[in-house]
Amino acid sequence: MHSAAIHLLRRLRVEDEQSGLSSPQLSALSVIVFGGPITMGDLAIAEQVRPPTISRLVQYLESEALVKRKRDTDD
Repeated sequence: MHSAAIHLLRRLRVEDEQSGLSSPQLSALSVIVFGGPITMGDLAIAEQVRPPTISRLVQYLESEALVKRKRDTDD
């Protein structure tokens, strides 16, 4: 089972590399995709990074048309 898990992780790493996104970018994108709309602050908490880091990550994902930001009228 350990060997199978290692082979799976290696294969996933190749797939991740082909996406052209960094590991942090892929991680943030998966939180958004699987969790739905989320505030930047909550995304920073989920990813355990500081707000400026999330801002840069989301800005890049937005420039690649992978996410769309929307202003919160309650903010």
